[in-house]
Amino acid sequence: MIGSSFPQVLVAAQGGDEQSFEMLWRDLHPPLLRYLQVLAPGAAEDLAADTWIRVIRALSRFVGDERGFRAWVFTVARHRAIDWHRWTNRQRIESVPVELADGWQRRTIPSPRPWKDGRPGRRSP
Repeated sequence: MIGSSFPQVLVAAQGGDEQSFEMLWRDLHPPLLRYLQVLAPGAAEDLAADTWIRVIRALSRFVGDERGFRAWVFTVARHRAIDWHRWTNRQRIESVPVELADGWQRRTIPSPRPWKDGRPGRRSP
C-alpha cells in the first residue's frame, strides 16, 4: 500500500505524471495479476493489461481514497474477467483430430426429426 502519500500520488497520476502512475501500478499489479490468475488462468496477463487500459482511461474521473481505488481497480478486473468468460463460452471451438475430420464434407447428418413422406410440410410424430 502506498499509505499517506496516496492522495498526492493519485492527483499527480490523474494529471498525467508517469512516475505517479508507475507507483500505483507497482503497488496493485502483482495482487491484481494473482486475482486474475484465479478467475481466468489462461488469460490473466491479457485481462490485466486490458484492466490497466480501462483504469488509465477513467483515472481522471476517480474520486476516493486508497482503499476505494484498490476496490475500483479490482472491480474493473472482475468485469473484464466476466466479459472474457462470456466471450469464450460463445466462441467454443472443439478440437478434432485430423483423422476424424478427413472427409467430413461428404457425410450427411441425419435430421433428428425426419420429414414424413420425405416432404418438409409434414413431420412424423
